[in-house]
Amino acid sequence: MWEERIREILVSEFEMEDAKAQSVIDEMKGMDIAEASRHLEEYGFYDAHYEYVNTAYHKGTREEINAFIEGKLKNNGIFCNCFIIHAIYAGYKEEYL
Repeated sequence: MWEERIREILVSEFEMEDAKAQSVIDEMKGMDIAEASRHLEEYGFYDAHYEYVNTAYHKGTREEINAFIEGKLKNNGIFCNCFIIHAIYAGYKEEYL
């Protein structure tokens, strides 16, 4: 998810060709987030870490999470309460929460 967002930014904001942006992403393979962020700074991309935080925080819309929970409830009958507590804490308060 983060790599895709980085590629989009490299192409749209840094006017990089898609192939070059993908090459930059490929160079980052195996790097941790701090290393990858420093690597992107070489291209003038100084807030890549914040993009990682934003994409890591957003893992699904309310509708996507509710559909996931509904599927788990239908398939298993028993669902992990810790996930529901985490989802409620994160602010998801629709149908199944």
